[in-house]
Amino acid sequence: MEKKGVLAQAAILSLFFICAGAAVVNPALQGLAEAYAGVPFTTVLLIATLPTLMYVPFSVLAGAVAGSVIKFRTLALGGAVLWVVGGLAPFVFSDFMAVIVARVVFGIGLGIVSPLGGALILRLFEGKTRANLMGLGSALMNGGAIVFMLIAGVLAAQQVQLVWLVHLIGIVALVMLALWLPEPEKIVKVAGAAKVPTPLGVWGYIVVFSVATTLMYPMLLTMSTLIVESGL
Repeated sequence: MEKKGVLAQAAILSLFFICAGAAVVNPALQGLAEAYAGVPFTTVLLIATLPTLMYVPFSVLAGAVAGSVIKFRTLALGGAVLWVVGGLAPFVFSDFMAVIVARVVFGIGLGIVSPLGGALILRLFEGKTRANLMGLGSALMNGGAIVFMLIAGVLAAQQVQLVWLVHLIGIVALVMLALWLPEPEKIVKVAGAAKVPTPLGVWGYIVVFSVATTLMYPMLLTMSTLIVESGL
């Protein structure tokens, strides 16, 4: 279990990093609204919200089949490919409906890769190494969000269409996954095994986190519009 090397760890951590790509277009939303002037602003916001909508069911689905029905490597590579293709496609196809379809594809890829990093760490590592990697993964998700949005903001300030090129970063993660991602032992589900109920405190945390995110998300979506219209 503990014999997985640095490159394998880096490949697993790359999954956490690309999970931060959900908000990459937020700094460019006002620019995109101006580029698609004939489309209602609330519809333009689907560019940011659709991936999150796809994220939820596909992360649940990927978590349910990972390692038992479908190999971790297969899911990780497939999800990363969808992430890259869906992320870069709007740079080539500027039609709004094509962009919407690409964002759905991106969201599916994002949902597939999102549960895999933590699951792989739990399956492949133990003790201090496991704890350290989980901490690094959380740090990379937060740091990745900062990196993605900073680069996206700089590119959008030059030309809004360039914002999609941020997703080129995903190619690096895809190569790392293809070369170094290990596959843990297959998960064998025992028929009739007793299911451990989710503690009540966990459900409370889920509810509080969901409410907080719901209240915060409109601010994240409209921040670029507020900055532009306020002349900041």
